[in-house]
Amino acid sequence: MNQNSKFRRLQNTTPHARTTERLPGTLATACRSVFGEIKIGFCSLAPALVALLAVALGAPTASADSDKLKLTLGHVGGNAGVYQAGAARFAERVEELSGGRVTVKIVPRGALGNISEMWVQMQQGSLDLQVVDITAITLLKSAARANALITPFLFRDQDHYFAYRDSSLFADLANAIRDSTNIRYLGSVIERAPRVVATTNRAVKTLQDMKGLKMRVPPHPLFVEIFSGWGAVPVPTGAGNLFMSLKTGLVDGDGNGIIGLANNAPKASVIRHVTPINWKRSSVGLWFSEASWKRLTPEQHQWIRDAAADAEKQSRQEYDQNLKSAIEKLATLGIELHQPEISEFLGATERFVKKHEGTMWPAGEVAAIQAIRSQ
Repeated sequence: MNQNSKFRRLQNTTPHARTTERLPGTLATACRSVFGEIKIGFCSLAPALVALLAVALGAPTASADSDKLKLTLGHVGGNAGVYQAGAARFAERVEELSGGRVTVKIVPRGALGNISEMWVQMQQGSLDLQVVDITAITLLKSAARANALITPFLFRDQDHYFAYRDSSLFADLANAIRDSTNIRYLGSVIERAPRVVATTNRAVKTLQDMKGLKMRVPPHPLFVEIFSGWGAVPVPTGAGNLFMSLKTGLVDGDGNGIIGLANNAPKASVIRHVTPINWKRSSVGLWFSEASWKRLTPEQHQWIRDAAADAEKQSRQEYDQNLKSAIEKLATLGIELHQPEISEFLGATERFVKKHEGTMWPAGEVAAIQAIRSQ
């Protein structure tokens, strides 16, 4: 079996088992006029104040206008990443379906705040939508049940993950999240490749190879816990400065999937080793403020639902080809691919489930997800 075939097999199967970085220009100007040079700094503004300022200054939000509806969608990704691609896919489709009567203004790069701040704005109705990884909803304590989806090796393969998303169990979770957070899940607009271990110098083939490895992880306590349990030194930070962090040795590796890696030339230029442990499967979710949703008409609801469904269908159809293309591209970049020894990683996973089952999520949730059969 050649290297590409081996990696394709590894990628498609798994064992069974963040105060505002910066405010939008109008908000920043208003803050300066109010606070002058008082050294409170915009980064110390509470998320709720940010949201209130957005409303006071006329930040665009949903309005059930009989002719035109303009929605505002925020995300923390760049202008060319998966978040932007997913947002654009939905925006184009809903404009098409509505004959131009619904349009979406996309605000990238965290210009409206970080993920948590945008959640607050959505809860208060001053922001309509956000696209972000599904498990980012767990940054809201009232959505803690979704932390079960961060369990390593939860899904056997991508078909199992799709089957879960189509299940009544996931529908129940989405409804519970809507009721507890005032934020509605509409679907997934981009499928993400499974999370791997991608490093600059050290090859990771066994759990022992993770010891002392400085791994960039999302600023989420469970990611920190998981990588610590594997012996790594987790560095929780956003992905904005990842290239320089890797280049300068601030971190030794990252754990995002290979589709993102293959499409990120700067990052791919410093990554030399990829180990497809495929420990977490997820997607870019489309989330809608329930306060905004209630201001819309049934017809607008239907256009939005249909656009979200079409975006998800397209994303699923493209997944296999996107994965295959990424694998082929990485091979041409001289990145060495390593077959992992998974059994040792699984031992740490069992301890993770025992620690959180029945407290962070309902007892039996993980087992119920694992029992779902692929379609």
